[in-house]
Amino acid sequence: MYVGEENMSQEVSDAISNWVKSGFVAMEDSMVIIYDAQFSEQDIDEMLAFYHTRVGKKITQNIDIISDLSIRAGENWAKNNKEALFEKMRPVIEKENEKYSYESLLNPEEVFEKLTPYVYGRPVESASLYKSTTFPFTVNYDSTQFKMIDCTLVNGLADVCFQSLDEQVFTIIIVEDLNAGLHELKAVALRNMYNATKEVEIKKIGLLNVNEQEVLNMVIDAHVNNIDFTYDNYYLTPIWGVMQIITFCDAAEYKNQASKMRAINNGIKLK
Repeated sequence: MYVGEENMSQEVSDAISNWVKSGFVAMEDSMVIIYDAQFSEQDIDEMLAFYHTRVGKKITQNIDIISDLSIRAGENWAKNNKEALFEKMRPVIEKENEKYSYESLLNPEEVFEKLTPYVYGRPVESASLYKSTTFPFTVNYDSTQFKMIDCTLVNGLADVCFQSLDEQVFTIIIVEDLNAGLHELKAVALRNMYNATKEVEIKKIGLLNVNEQEVLNMVIDAHVNNIDFTYDNYYLTPIWGVMQIITFCDAAEYKNQASKMRAINNGIKLK
């Protein structure tokens, strides 16, 4: 991989070569153990005898060519039969995708239990106020813990976004003028999450009373873009629309950040 690279000095090249040679010596012991476990002494004698025959010598002389041509043949076959693979996989993919569709995720008969504790109010420390100019709601937050940020940095569809000062927690509040209930909103929220990743686990789901407004609370673990996140989300369906309060942090930080996440969520209040 390295010997012969441009701008490589002879000293470096020799050092790498010597390192590789030492590896061969070390591997000899390992290969002896491997072969000893799989073959008897008679097996090995017969192998050695075969590789000293005309055909055996021809195999060892041509093994690299055979390997290279075999790889190319496999690549050509795969390339020429790609459509056949897609045809075989299409029903499987469609069935898999169906599990994550809005229709499959919607269960109008689901009964949401009341979580314990059920009633929450805004924390006394949440003295700073955000007042929406588009929809009738406000958010009280603790300015020693959170700040408002430009939503285009995280979600351009959001009405308002917050970030903790230690940059561990993010809150995105999405408000839409839609007519839907909690069951429909749950299905939409999960469909959107499954569109981002299929590695989703609902850890907790149920109803809370927050500032005299019933909300659906879902705590979710999800693996997104090679990062494990924990979400503590609130979903509301007032008569004028729907609201999603999406609050998340790195899953490894959740225990340390859980109270902070719940505090920003509990600052939401409908007018």
